[in-house]
Amino acid sequence: MRSPHRLRGASPARRPTVRLRLEELEARAVLSGTGNAWPHPELVKVSFVPDGTLLGTNNGVPIYSNLFAKFNAHAGWTTATWEDQILKAVQTWAQQTNLNFDVVSDSGASTGSGSYQQGDPQMGDIRIGGWAFGNSNLAMAFLPPPVDNYSIAGDVSFNTGMTYNIGSTYDLYTVAMHEIGHALGLGHSTAGGAVMYPTYNGVKSGLASDDITSIQSVYGGARTADAYDAAASNNTFATATNLTSQINPTTLTSVQNNLDLTTTSDLDYYTFTAPANTSSTLTVTVQTTGLSLLRQAVTIYAADQTTVLASASSAGAYDGTTQTLTGTGVTPNQVFYVKVAGADTTAFGTGRYAMTLNLGTGSSPAVTLPNTQTLNGSPIQGGGSETLSAPPPGTPHRLTGAHAALPVPAHGARHTHHPAHPLPSHSHRAHHAALVSHQSLDQVFAEGNLLRGLVTGKGRR
Repeated sequence: MRSPHRLRGASPARRPTVRLRLEELEARAVLSGTGNAWPHPELVKVSFVPDGTLLGTNNGVPIYSNLFAKFNAHAGWTTATWEDQILKAVQTWAQQTNLNFDVVSDSGASTGSGSYQQGDPQMGDIRIGGWAFGNSNLAMAFLPPPVDNYSIAGDVSFNTGMTYNIGSTYDLYTVAMHEIGHALGLGHSTAGGAVMYPTYNGVKSGLASDDITSIQSVYGGARTADAYDAAASNNTFATATNLTSQINPTTLTSVQNNLDLTTTSDLDYYTFTAPANTSSTLTVTVQTTGLSLLRQAVTIYAADQTTVLASASSAGAYDGTTQTLTGTGVTPNQVFYVKVAGADTTAFGTGRYAMTLNLGTGSSPAVTLPNTQTLNGSPIQGGGSETLSAPPPGTPHRLTGAHAALPVPAHGARHTHHPAHPLPSHSHRAHHAALVSHQSLDQVFAEGNLLRGLVTGKGRR
């Protein structure tokens, strides 16, 4: 594996240029981590770029995202249909390790133009767009920092020239899982059943063991239990975490941050006793908004552990939600139980949340949201982290632009995912391009003939 290459002599105010290389699958080990990962995996934000967002240029002609127009034109699809497939792919990775995601709005700023490599208030860390780029590749994704240490890190583009479906070729969920894997720092796998196998070879219902091992090696193992579960599992009424001592005696409120449902079978039970000076009302708030994509189900029980006083569910929610349950007629020393569970047994049944209690008359306390803002690196750079074979001798790999005279080896590790069906005799070979820079995509097209030659077996080996 090659260490990330640096752009020598680049100005922080400029974006790096591109150098295209090709990779052969046989040169790789089975795995998969590239040495790159989000600096704040506790919350990685996702946004869908509006149509018309500038993604780059081809021969000086601007390329704009048209993902909404193309996917919404698919028979039977609405925006919610295809966005949910992509978000399900995102959450499939979070279910297996210490990652949380949130969906945010996108300003439509040109790709790579933001001021932050993570946590930009104007857009997601992983920005999802699309444009038509031939019929050999299904999608592209930039690796996360540090190899791409500026706003372009993690960005994903779907090839809107290809036809996507749900549950059949080309399955959108399958392709999205693969590209999100790259956006999280994974390379390709040689395991044919893995989502990170470099060539589309059929519909995948979830991650393979190789994918899970790979993502856990990047983000610290399996999803970690919260402090209460780690100390003593609170998954029954009998083992409920007692929060009575944590209720402020003056405001009659409590806030619990960094809570987590680590698996789809995880249940979190809490209990508390109303203070002597309690008001007659109780408000319990369970928030995943700004924390994760967890779809939570919340139930308040009476002291008999059977009577349901209130309940709410965020099943089918698009993003994180805030569930607020209230009760009246509260009396001093009354005992309550709260159960928090996933609203379903899909990947959306896992994730981080926070909870507040309010037995007073004032406002409920605010939960603590992650601060993930990380400025672009200085100097701005992209760098390859893959073992790439050299292009044919004598072929210049430079772009016109600010740094046209400065070749950058294996720059910016942008992965392409290739359909197997047009190339049955060569579906075992990875055809993998490394690209960088929001300024220009000219080189993709300049090298198109070479890529197609390798795909069909006619190119240089």
